[in-house]
Amino acid sequence: MFNKYFILITIIISLTLTGCIFNPCNTTLKIINDNNILNIILIENNEIFQKFKINNNEVKYFDKEIMKNIYFVYINNETMEGIFELREYDHWFSRDHNIEIIIKNNEFIISNDLKNITYDFSYDIYTNKDKEIINFEKIKESTYKNIYEIIKKIE
Repeated sequence: MFNKYFILITIIISLTLTGCIFNPCNTTLKIINDNNILNIILIENNEIFQKFKINNNEVKYFDKEIMKNIYFVYINNETMEGIFELREYDHWFSRDHNIEIIIKNNEFIISNDLKNITYDFSYDIYTNKDKEIINFEKIKESTYKNIYEIIKKIE
């Protein structure tokens, strides 16, 4: 009898610890533009994309339906650009992630809300092992080669 309960408890715990597999997390994205006109490209893993334009002092909200298959967000304006890769942290239970990106004069401010976001910005200085400055175009081409062609077509 103890074995039955032990097996049942083990199965229930195992199922709750795989919550993100059976019930994926919901992600929303809010972009606040305090700068000039922005171009935004939302890119899915299978290279389908959506393009948006946001004017100065405007806010754009992307709900969980739009964001459910988005893995990359590309944002650019006249002075800077950024590529954001949205990854999932290793957490056991499904949750909502509300990401906020604020675009100021010469910087991006990110609130990731427990979403693992990796990013590169054109205003950061990248160097190789010989301390030579690397062009941001080369960063896009090498680090984000799977979406580089999409970005080039749309720019």
